[in-house]
Amino acid sequence: MNTLFKPYGASVIGPTHLKKNKPNQDAFGYENLNNGIQIIAVSDGHGGELHCHSERGSKIAVDVALSLCKAYFMNWDASTPIESIEFDLDENLAMAIHEAWLQRIQLEAEFEDKTQFGCTLLVAIRTENRLFFLQLGDGKIATIYEDGVVYFPIPKDDYASTHLTNSLAQDRAWLFMKSFSMALEESIHMVVLATDGVENAYPYDYYDDANFYLNLAKLDDIEQKLPEMLLNVACFSKDDCTVVLWKNVKNVMLDEMTLKADPNELVVWTGENPLPYKTLGALSETTLNKKIEMAILMVEAFKRNAWLVPRHLTLKRMVYDTEDHLVDWIGSSETVKLTDARLNEWIVQWIGDSVDGLTCENAKDRLMNLQIKLRYDYGEQFFYYSDGTEDHKLTLETSIGRFETFHNSSLHLHQMMVLFGDHNPLVGSVTQHEKHPKIWGIINKTQHTWQAFGSAQNEIPPGKTLTLKHGVTFFAFGLPIRIIMK
Repeated sequence: MNTLFKPYGASVIGPTHLKKNKPNQDAFGYENLNNGIQIIAVSDGHGGELHCHSERGSKIAVDVALSLCKAYFMNWDASTPIESIEFDLDENLAMAIHEAWLQRIQLEAEFEDKTQFGCTLLVAIRTENRLFFLQLGDGKIATIYEDGVVYFPIPKDDYASTHLTNSLAQDRAWLFMKSFSMALEESIHMVVLATDGVENAYPYDYYDDANFYLNLAKLDDIEQKLPEMLLNVACFSKDDCTVVLWKNVKNVMLDEMTLKADPNELVVWTGENPLPYKTLGALSETTLNKKIEMAILMVEAFKRNAWLVPRHLTLKRMVYDTEDHLVDWIGSSETVKLTDARLNEWIVQWIGDSVDGLTCENAKDRLMNLQIKLRYDYGEQFFYYSDGTEDHKLTLETSIGRFETFHNSSLHLHQMMVLFGDHNPLVGSVTQHEKHPKIWGIINKTQHTWQAFGSAQNEIPPGKTLTLKHGVTFFAFGLPIRIIMK
């Protein structure tokens, strides 16, 4: 076995859990494979009554992550392209881990609902010359260099400023899993995975906990000192605190860094999001009507690119802009022709349903048919499909068909006329009145003034809102849209 990096790990129960006589809800583990590859993982079970079996959920999460990563990397070939490994980590392994976790928790005697077992997951894999990471939810991944630089490779997300976190208990949780890879440089002294019990002990800035990892890297007797350090931070966070790490046994922290006592001299380097767009993965919990809208835009983007996509493109690397009218993707790798099978995989991953007979050429028409059939049961709060029109609540009727309109709906040109080109602008978006929440309207998202009939508002300039009222007809691009309300 390659002993360049030595694994260590420790976990302490938080004072709050001790006081309430609750178990430690964190778990960690590591594997050293015969081919020299190493894997570490840590999971943090959620607190609260809703997650009453999360200590089991976290143990299962670590177990399935180590098992599946071990199975994948056991047969790993050093000549495998990095992009191929990144693809498998981003999609196949992430999906497999989530599915295996769901199957395992359902075998538990206490199982009633997956929420009871909710937990986060952080995984790191070290090959001969590269590091691969997976992260779902809070906690930190940190690499510490021998010159004292602390690098957080995965940037914070929208949940960082809230008390919420992504979880394996979410539907299609793999879409929330972030993946990252980086070169394993000789100057990397330590790689650390930590639950949020550590970072919450440093509440003033999101990266204040960098001092903890730097001090940890300076230790020669980590095995003895790590539990003590975790007990100290647990006194401040009041939470379970867990760390699993690798330490490079062939290099040491430089003397000047070992002697450094001024925390103001600490150098912290963080990963950045590659584009100022939101990812489709970040939209995983959006409503079904928005998913279908985005799927249509996705198909249009593929068509604009002559159905050529990066070979290792995953759903999580597709992005959209703030106006919901641009879908593109991250990556510039070798392109391949998109197949019907691969498009179907993405549609199923994205909207959660398969579409019979869907191909690249007919995908837009099939998805538009879903738009027309989509309904919402406001009493039971679920989406369903219907071939009739009698169960519409609020409808925008165009020459193409009648589309039920929801609180977050958008109207695109393809819903108003048959398009033969690639131009499909956003026409309007449904919005709620800020001061009078019972009043709903549709914002003019075009650069042209709408004409309205049957309303007190005769003209709707760009950026202004037309109140949704039964019987009103407005014209966008000279095309009529009628509002029907029941």
